[in-house]
Amino acid sequence: MKQTEITVQVFNSLEDIDLLLKNKGFILNKKVVLKDYYFTRFGKEKVKNMNYKELLESSILLRNLTGDVNETELIFKNKLFDKNGNVIEEEKFKTKVDSMESSLKILKCAKLYNWCNLTQNLFIYKKDEKELCVQDVDGLGIFIEYEEDPSYKNLKADEKIILMINYLKDLNLILGEDFFCKKVYMKYSNKNLKK
Repeated sequence: MKQTEITVQVFNSLEDIDLLLKNKGFILNKKVVLKDYYFTRFGKEKVKNMNYKELLESSILLRNLTGDVNETELIFKNKLFDKNGNVIEEEKFKTKVDSMESSLKILKCAKLYNWCNLTQNLFIYKKDEKELCVQDVDGLGIFIEYEEDPSYKNLKADEKIILMINYLKDLNLILGEDFFCKKVYMKYSNKNLKK
């Protein structure tokens, strides 16, 4: 099923975010550590010259979740991009795998290139049908991801996005200006700038 989501950087502390969301009626529902390992069939030199869209369209990820949820999944995200290169909808295809270690070995033995790893501490808040995922991303900072809830089901992607952005702005957090943050690409770009 296609979903619309937005992700924006937040410049409040985790403690302030927690307090503000709880004061708005949200309940902390889950805490999870998420480790993503991104793989592509292209090699290191080719990947350096690929844009975000090309890179994601050719990538699969191995995801390990620990904490209130414990599982490992192999995932492909089929993303729909707007004319500015922002993801406006995505459909996830995923399957559970038994072993993180064996899965990593298989992907590496298949000569797939592991172009980026991303570790996040997730704090999932719920209020009625709304769910906000506060993400403390290793090396990048704090973000909020907001996936559409059932109240948006009959709207077009651009209509959903406007309503979702306004909803986050109404929370009175200190937000960045980009509501389509590409965390894995940010991490990959930061890693390559430091070399």
